Amino acid sequence: KFEKSIGHLDLEVGIRYDNTNIETQRPNVDNKKYDSLHGYLFTAYKFDEKSKVFAGIGKSSRVPDARELYQETTASNPNLDQTKNYEIDLGIEKTIGNFYIKPKIFYSVLKDYIYNSTIATNRTQFQNIDAKIYGFDISGHYYFTDNFAFDYGIAYQRGKKDGDFTDKDLAEIPPLKANLGLSYEYEKSKFKAEVVAVDR
Repeated sequence: KFEKSIGHLDLEVGIRYDNTNIETQRPNVDNKKYDSLHGYLFTAYKFDEKSKVFAGIGKSSRVPDARELYQETTASNPNLDQTKNYEIDLGIEKTIGNFYIKPKIFYSVLKDYIYNSTIATNRTQFQNIDAKIYGFDISGHYYFTDNFAFDYGIAYQRGKKDGDFTDKDLAEIPPLKANLGLSYEYEKSKFKAEVVAVDR
């Protein structure tokens, strides 16, 4: 990881290599080996102490887990590739008095996404598909006093499958989620009440 500030501009670059070996005792199924290179570039430009814009781009991966690969009682598939995620984020941060807001948009391209869907034998099985997820979120807080604060967040996202699918929507992607919270700090203690709502 490397960080550098040039005037009002902050730069951060990171890279990581993963080597994963999976050994199974399941008969007639091969062990698996995955190699992946991850990286990101993040930039932020400060207009002043209370305002900045930021952007990031990166690539990450996820190897399939044991249930997806090997568990015989589920829709496992021992031939799965790892999922590769390419994402870009854009956003701003702004403080106005005691009020802080951070809106952000993102776009994610998923290659070999691990997805449980129906196959030709009319049963479900984990498969690799290509897909995309995109959306926005707004988060922040407001301090009534030094001890008493209100924080909030709302996020909207959509997941879409690529390729020849009748239903293009990705499952298990809640389109709208919101949270509201009140917190109180006293000396070394913090008390918080929160409400979380998720659209079906």
